[in-house]
Amino acid sequence: MYKNVLNAINTMYSNPQKGLNVVEGESISLTAYEEKALPVRHSAGGFGKGNYKYDLSYTLSFLFKDGKIRINSPVFECKRWYEGTYKPTSGWGSSGWTTLKLVKGDRDRVAIYDKNGKLLLEDAASGLNDHFNSVLKQIMEKSQKINNW
Repeated sequence: MYKNVLNAINTMYSNPQKGLNVVEGESISLTAYEEKALPVRHSAGGFGKGNYKYDLSYTLSFLFKDGKIRINSPVFECKRWYEGTYKPTSGWGSSGWTTLKLVKGDRDRVAIYDKNGKLLLEDAASGLNDHFNSVLKQIMEKSQKINNW
């Protein structure tokens, strides 16, 4: 199973060795980055709702023991680049990265959940679930077919 999953990952990613951390026969950790992988609709600072695409960096961990596989919950970060805008009263605002937080903190502008666990951005939560389920499904399907050529 270990070799099949490792081979599947190697066929799916353009440069997997750069993001792979392996313990031979025991674990595989894959770190990846995808641009504009997560579309999210949310308010734009009082100007209605906008559609934004967040870049997604993540780590998937696979553990192997006694012919079984365990996949840990992914560790991830969602970020997007924003351009500064012009306001007549204050001039140009700065450009930079903004992060979509999983749980909203006191200073966070956008988050998927509030402090009490209430879902704030349903499309972000479902988008992340769909994305990771799709990636894991592809890896598992490819790993089962890797030796069947």
